[in-house]
Amino acid sequence: MTEGDCSRALRLIEMIRMLEARSWSKQEMGDRLGVSLRTIERDLLDLQSEPLYVPLVEQSGRWRVLDNAPRQAPKNVAAS
Repeated sequence: MTEGDCSRALRLIEMIRMLEARSWSKQEMGDRLGVSLRTIERDLLDLQSEPLYVPLVEQSGRWRVLDNAPRQAPKNVAAS
């Protein structure tokens, strides 16, 4: 793991902690974590995707972890 990968992993963990505690705007997260708005946007997408599947919700421009939502992959609804 490179230094960049490590700092990104730590940032994603910190984002999860922040979003579990309260809602944040993308700008607030960027300011708090010292990264650009575009980086926050990419990170929010990555948190919601495989393998993390963090259940995030955005309301009025503020993001947070959805309360009591399971962290699992979406079920495949295609017929077998």
